[in-house]
Order: sequence, then structure tokens, then C-alpha cells
Amino acid sequence: MSLGIQLYSVRDDIGPEALGHTLQRLAGYGFTHAEPYDILSDTEGLNRALDTAGLEADTAHAKITELDRDRVLDAAERLGIGTVIVPFVPPASIADRDGVLALADAVNAVVPVAADRGIRIGYHNHDFEFSQRIDGRTAYDLLVDALDPAVV
Repeated sequence: MSLGIQLYSVRDDIGPEALGHTLQRLAGYGFTHAEPYDILSDTEGLNRALDTAGLEADTAHAKITELDRDRVLDAAERLGIGTVIVPFVPPASIADRDGVLALADAVNAVVPVAADRGIRIGYHNHDFEFSQRIDGRTAYDLLVDALDPAVV
């Protein structure tokens, strides 16, 4: 059985010296997969720590629409990550139709570049995408309609 954990949920236990220890503890609890949220600071160190702990990273949260896209994709490839997920946008940035469409355009622009490397792009929603309404629809519904169908 595969069991994964989003490393952001244990971020207070992770630091430069504690990453390997934390990942080994998680593996000891039965986790088989970890989802990193910082794949750029020390890609090689993260790779070693995951390998040592015997954990796989199939997905990662990374602000690929804001960071250096190629650097994020290079790190994802190095770590064996098949899906890079946009983790968060400020709620105010998608409070109107133009903001939602701008986000969709930014995400969609990354999809073919990532696909050329065998990587999918995803979006992590939060409550505000459902509570913010634009022209009678949720921001989430507008976003999903505007996203490339390949976005997960």
C-alpha cells in the first residue's frame, strides 16, 4: 500500500539539519511517498534525504508560475517528480474574472513545456476559490473552465 504525506504539514520539523531525520521518521511510520514544497533550495540534499529514507516524491508543490520555470522543471526531473502543483495564489488575485483568467493563462502556458519533459501541472485549490463568486459562479468553476484539460 502507498501512503503519502505533504511535507508542508510537517514543515515545523524540517530544517537544514533535520530534513533527513524527519523523512526517516516518516518512513518509519509507514509513509512511502512525500510531497515536497521546496524543491529548489537544495535539490541534491532533498534527493539524498528521500533516497536514504526510501521515500518517493511523485508530486511537489512549487510556484512554477512565479519562479524560474526551467529551474523548477529541472529540479522536478532530478527528483523524479511527475506532477508539479501550483500551491497557492493570493485570494485577491482571483477576485474578478480578469484575475482568474490571468491565472489560467499562466498555468496553461506551463503545461506544454512541462509535458515535453513528461511532467504534468496541477493546481491546489483552497476554500476561497469556492467562496469567491464572480458573475454568479465560483472562482473555482471559472478557473476550471479556463484551464487546459491536462491540468490536474
